[in-house]
Amino acid sequence: MIIRVVLFFILYIVSMNILAWISNINYVSVLIASIAACVLGLIWYSSWMFGRYVHAVRDMSEGAARNINFPALINRFVMLFIGAMIVALFVWWAGLTQWLQIWFLIWVLIMTSMLSGAAFESRSMSYRLVHAGYILIAWTLVGGVIWHI
Repeated sequence: MIIRVVLFFILYIVSMNILAWISNINYVSVLIASIAACVLGLIWYSSWMFGRYVHAVRDMSEGAARNINFPALINRFVMLFIGAMIVALFVWWAGLTQWLQIWFLIWVLIMTSMLSGAAFESRSMSYRLVHAGYILIAWTLVGGVIWHI
């Protein structure tokens, strides 16, 4: 019984702090940062940058590569928006410099996981590095946009 009461109060305090933090988010900056990351992704994976290479590795035809999967794009935008809200909380809580330090360590963790996964899949290391590069630049852009707006 005592454990339930303690857990209830811990969850209550945590939820109150999260609600207080969420009220400090600038949703306009989160929206703009999400759109910026989406546009960066469209450019990053276009034929001007790495799109041809990614499509060649995935054995996609030229016609299939030109078709935009709108449900996947909307899903990506929603995930970017949720992630940008979390970044906004980090930037509000820690500041931009600390966010960049924390983000770099998180990126290294993500990158090591992605690159170790390449050993078990049929994708090349350079294919994984293209995605890791996008992740690094996109989330750094999100933090910068949120900080400056």
